[in-house]
Amino acid sequence: MITLLSLGAIFAHQAQAEDYNVDLYLTQSKSAKSAKVEDVRTFTSVFQDLKSDMLAQRVKEAYAEELYFNDTLVTLFNRNDLVTYLQQSGAKTNYVTTTILDAVRSGDDVYVRWLLEMEFDVLGSARKSRTVGMSHLRMDQSGKIVLHQDFWDSADGIYKHIPVVSSLISWVNGRLHNQPDSADGNAVVSDESFSPSTGR
Repeated sequence: MITLLSLGAIFAHQAQAEDYNVDLYLTQSKSAKSAKVEDVRTFTSVFQDLKSDMLAQRVKEAYAEELYFNDTLVTLFNRNDLVTYLQQSGAKTNYVTTTILDAVRSGDDVYVRWLLEMEFDVLGSARKSRTVGMSHLRMDQSGKIVLHQDFWDSADGIYKHIPVVSSLISWVNGRLHNQPDSADGNAVVSDESFSPSTGR
């Protein structure tokens, strides 16, 4: 079961990375408008309150009809699906707010660092979560977002608060971070080097 979950997570992240790279290329030609840090205002209005009655309207003002959206949990390609997803996400929480910490421009893109705070119920118990993440945004000629890729630890933000899943995450983290000991009690360190280009 653990192996299947691990493999599923690996394949899901590989697919997300491939989609992200493809859409980075595809949106290049659409993004004739150089992004400005001020362009994050419509983005901010969407995520400052996912339970707002104005959420659908704010998404339509901020995002293009055809888009690439990935928050590490789902991948979406059109605005209507994004509206539905965000409304459902807001409905499943007691509250969820995003505070913009800073934003920087790089060429046609804007990178936004934010603090996500939420409270949700798990088995009748309220769980609070605070995590920091970053969004890579790219706008079209009209200033609407055509690419939105989040970088954050969804395991820390959501999954670690869920029984059984949190135990599995702790077990995996323990396996990853605990080095096997040698006979004399010292950690075993491999003499082999790792090459990112070869993966060996």
